[in-house]
Amino acid sequence: MNKSETGPIESSLESLLISRPDLDSRAEAAGVSSLLDSAAQANKLGEVETAKHSLTTAKEKLDQFISHLPPKPDPSGDPAIVMLLSNRAFT
Repeated sequence: MNKSETGPIESSLESLLISRPDLDSRAEAAGVSSLLDSAAQANKLGEVETAKHSLTTAKEKLDQFISHLPPKPDPSGDPAIVMLLSNRAFT
């Protein structure tokens, strides 16, 4: 296993998270990342078939995640400025 096999999956995940930072904390993104880590670890241990299986699963999960993205969060307007002064809050 080499970078040409993992690179496209990592790149796709990174691009998605850059364009949609709200997805960073989603379990789906963590799952794909974990599978990529598992593939790299299995490869280091010489477990080529396990590494390939992890990569295949990571690709499938990423494709599924991309095809079922949640809607972008709606910005709720400008952020409020809050000032605290002697136990009082002013907005």
